Amino acid sequence: MKFFIKSILFILFIPVFLIAVIAGIIKYQLLDPYFWQGSFDRGNVYSGLSQTLKTYTVKQIVREGGNTTDARVLTDLINPANIKDLIDRNVINILSFANGQAREITVYIPISKFPKGFVPKDLGINELTPLSTILSKFNIPINRNQIQWISIIGKTSSFLLMSSVAILVICLCLFFVLTDAGKRLTFAGVTILLIGILSLSIWKQIGSYTGNLAGNLQAPPVLEKQIVAIVTQPVLAEIAKTWFLVGVTFTIFGIALFFIKKPEFGAKKSGV
Repeated sequence: MKFFIKSILFILFIPVFLIAVIAGIIKYQLLDPYFWQGSFDRGNVYSGLSQTLKTYTVKQIVREGGNTTDARVLTDLINPANIKDLIDRNVINILSFANGQAREITVYIPISKFPKGFVPKDLGINELTPLSTILSKFNIPINRNQIQWISIIGKTSSFLLMSSVAILVICLCLFFVLTDAGKRLTFAGVTILLIGILSLSIWKQIGSYTGNLAGNLQAPPVLEKQIVAIVTQPVLAEIAKTWFLVGVTFTIFGIALFFIKKPEFGAKKSGV
């Protein structure tokens, strides 16, 4: 009976552990604007996007009969500093909404940096404009309800993290009670080691996917794929580091438990 209960707990423990790590990544990384800014800085995202968008803009203008001089009006605006300003401020606005700190998403458009008259005044767009206004102005078929789910990501990740940690603690306590005294460290070592190996396998999978994204930068240029690759690679690299650290920590700890000397309960009982 004990073995059956422990098997159920073990089967439950692994997915709950994964949920805890994923919820932690969402809460402490993906919902933190500094995580995005740091990842983009380390991954040279701003300069990469600037160069890609400049090249694409020039090609499009030349293809439509213009020349590189005509393109300078736009390409002068597409520089790493402006790209950084645009992305960072909009990331902060989106995450404020996702964390429940703002009632709606506000879109930042650096109109003041555009040439005079570039944006028509009757367009009704300001530097800080609610997303709902932009969707309405341009007849984009996305309603408020389709966006509203973003506002609960922060609360949901916090709830999942706390709930999963509580369940893990309960599982560990039950493991301790149901396992014979002399086998507790061994059983804990096996469980923790398997979790470490699983985390390292996830790290490996993320690394493989990141490598595939890098191929998009080498393949024939497709703007959408290049943008996704440039933006996603450094973010996935940081998330992969988290899984790697978790995997290494649990693997080492799990192995260490096998080498801890078990109490000699049998010897004590026999009076030796």
